Amino acid sequence: NFQEGQFRQVWSLKDPELGGPLSRAIRQERRGYNWNASYDWIVSSTMLNHASFGINYNFNAFRSRQVGKSFADQFGITGVGLGQPEPEWTRPVINLGGSPVATFESWNHDANRDEKYRGVIVSDTFSYQRGTHALKFGFEYNNLRYQSFRFDNTGGTFNFASVTTAIPGEGFTSQLGNSFASFLLGQVNSANVTPVLNPTAYRTYAAAFIQDSRKVNKRLTLNY
Repeated sequence: NFQEGQFRQVWSLKDPELGGPLSRAIRQERRGYNWNASYDWIVSSTMLNHASFGINYNFNAFRSRQVGKSFADQFGITGVGLGQPEPEWTRPVINLGGSPVATFESWNHDANRDEKYRGVIVSDTFSYQRGTHALKFGFEYNNLRYQSFRFDNTGGTFNFASVTTAIPGEGFTSQLGNSFASFLLGQVNSANVTPVLNPTAYRTYAAAFIQDSRKVNKRLTLNY
C-alpha cells in the first residue's frame, strides 16, 4: 500500500505495468492539435482585408489500466457490461468499506471515458483609411463541439458490508461482522452499474463590429 493525497492505493511490485489484480491505477492521456491560417489582401493603398481561419482539437482520455470483459469473467460475474463492446468494460470494483475491527481498501477503478473538444473560428476584418478616419468592419464566428464517450462503471461496483456477517436484530449488531468475510462468502450488500452516456453539446457564437478612429488634431483622436 502507499498513500496518494488522501487516498491509499494498492500496488503490487510484481506487476509494475498494471499494479496487480487489486490496483486502482489509471491512465490519463491528453492530446491537442491546433491549426490556423490567415490571409492579408491589400486591396489598395487605403484598403486592407485580413481573413483568418482556425481549428483545434483537444482530447482527454481517462481510463483504468485494467479494462475488458475478461476481468468480469475471472470474478465469475455476469449481467454487467450493458451490451457495450467487451474491450470497454471496466473491471468490477470491489468496495469492502469499514468493519468494527478494520477498514479495507477498495479494489480496481471504474473510470473509462474519452472526451473530445473541437473549436472552429472564422474571422474577417476590413480596414479603410479615408481622410482623418480609420474605419474597420469585421465579424467573428465560433463553432464549438464537446463529445464524450463514457463507459464508466460498466463492469459494476459491488459493495460488501460487515452487517451481512453480523448477528441481525441485536443491539450489538454494529459491533460484529467483517466486510472481508462477507466478500469471501460472496454476500454482496449492494451493487450498481452506471448507464452508458455519450453526450454531445454544441455552441455557436457570432459577432460583428464597426469601428472608427478619427484624428481630430495632432493631440486628439476619437475612437467609436
